[in-house]
Amino acid sequence: MNMFIFLFTMLFTQSSWAFKLNLLESTLELNKSKATTATIINDSTGMIAIEATARIRVYDENGEENFDTIAEDLIIIPSQMIIKPNEEQVLSVRWMGAPDIPNEKAYRLLIEYVSISDDQLNGKEAEEQQAGINIEYRIAKSFYVAPKGAKPNVELQGMYKINVNGTNKLRFTFKNLGSKHQIAHSITVQYTKNDGNTVDVTYKEADMGGSVNFLAQQTRDVILPLPSDVLADQIQGATIVGFNQ
Repeated sequence: MNMFIFLFTMLFTQSSWAFKLNLLESTLELNKSKATTATIINDSTGMIAIEATARIRVYDENGEENFDTIAEDLIIIPSQMIIKPNEEQVLSVRWMGAPDIPNEKAYRLLIEYVSISDDQLNGKEAEEQQAGINIEYRIAKSFYVAPKGAKPNVELQGMYKINVNGTNKLRFTFKNLGSKHQIAHSITVQYTKNDGNTVDVTYKEADMGGSVNFLAQQTRDVILPLPSDVLADQIQGATIVGFNQ
């Protein structure tokens, strides 16, 4: 049984066991270009077989990411390759969809690879070389296609008191009404108490379970702990003061 390793990164340069992946742009702005490039550098001592695909990226309301669906409007050329040690391969990431879109689209560039030996390739045609190679590792890199002037607009849609394993917490429902994603490394909430007084509380990554990515036109829930100086039954309402990107 193969072991799959998932690595997620927002960095432009990705280092791994077998190669480096340099992405020229993490966002393709359609008013400027319809394509960009990525370079795979094999800095290992052996050959590697690569398969590259673009996947549609979505979250459910609980923040679970899914990118099982292959993108039809974003293609990578070449999609399969064999790279020798200390050599590199340039990939074209090309938009094939409409010339203009209303909202940013989110993808994962999925790179699957495996180390291979000369013995696996000797005496075989190119098609045969690719066939039968079992992928061992996967790297999924963030990529976006955005229209001109895209901007985020994350709004709080609701707040609910919940109990998680005996601990009172708050579930916030957000929706990004804008046309671009927004990543929040912290969230500042202003609570209004029953007596009319307000309390500002800043939640950091550890409080949120990590940074939160609000994709354009998507709804997402975030569970946050109650502030230490405010009881759940004292909270009348809440507003978002700001996000730390």
